[in-house]
Amino acid sequence: TETDRLTVDVRTARRVLRHVTLGLRGRHQADNAAVAVSLLEVLEGAGYALPDDALRAGLTDTSWPARLEYFRYAGCDILLDAAHNPAGTRALADHLRQRGWLGITLVFGAMQDKAVLHMLEPLLPLCARLICTTAATARAMPGAALARLLAEGAGRAVDIETVEDPAEALAAAVQADTPVVIAGSIFLVGPLRDILR
Repeated sequence: TETDRLTVDVRTARRVLRHVTLGLRGRHQADNAAVAVSLLEVLEGAGYALPDDALRAGLTDTSWPARLEYFRYAGCDILLDAAHNPAGTRALADHLRQRGWLGITLVFGAMQDKAVLHMLEPLLPLCARLICTTAATARAMPGAALARLLAEGAGRAVDIETVEDPAEALAAAVQADTPVVIAGSIFLVGPLRDILR
């Protein structure tokens, strides 16, 4: 929703931009905004003009598809996030906690070469249900292999199931009476985003 966007003061060594509403969601974007402005100030030092209103507009108007992106689909609230590494899943988990999204249904798929247990570690405490699926690429970890890997490290009160086809995984997820989060590989998130739009 539009109401969950942060309004921050962006402080750098050269300026303070007050009351900037960031276009990107997530608390971590406040730090990213300061880094972006600092990098642009390097260009300013090379003679490029960077008026504050242009910087403000850039921070406010920036969008990033599949990054903490909300949809309403089949009567269900869905958050789509291309969190495909541990830092991304930590930021996603932080955002979910801030929003009070607990007991979620998570549709997740990742590449075989990813540290999937580390990726899922911050998300599992927020899950009531985890649907493991397979992204449409040869590099993808099969959903069944992901589910087996998680079962071996069990001890978590999460219902784990496998639905190999991502579109079918989405259809299964929206049947639950919980918010749905789709996360992991861009090869998973991208095609599901096309369905949600």
